[in-house]
Amino acid sequence: MLSRSSIDEANRHLYAMHQQIQSLEGMIQQQNQELLDRDQQLVQLEENKNREIQTLKKRVQQLEEEAEVRESSIQDLKGSVSHLQSVLQFLPCVRGLLKEMEHSAAKTSQENSLSNHTDSHTDEAMVNHSNSVSPGNVTSKREKEYYF
Repeated sequence: MLSRSSIDEANRHLYAMHQQIQSLEGMIQQQNQELLDRDQQLVQLEENKNREIQTLKKRVQQLEEEAEVRESSIQDLKGSVSHLQSVLQFLPCVRGLLKEMEHSAAKTSQENSLSNHTDSHTDEAMVNHSNSVSPGNVTSKREKEYYF
């Protein structure tokens, strides 16, 4: 039969194996929990990634729409610039025309001034002649007004 010491040693060995099995089972449970936590983290990461992708897609769509609007504005501005450039081609001619008109207006003003001056002398001579005043004794209209 087996000796007492062999049985005690076998029991110690069984107890040690039992302790080792419990320790290994605890490690397995801990690792399973860690795997579940990691799986949950991965699911959250995937959800966050999908939300961020959706947000970025919306932002890209907004930027594309803004780019289209700006491109349209640029095309409009190019048309305006082209129109302005065609108008500016005539600027030297317009400036020359304005100078000529100013010169003509100044000339006309001078002519009118001379004409008015000549007309006043003519009117004065006619008044003096109608009043039978001798040429050496000519008095202006204003002087006559003071005497009357």
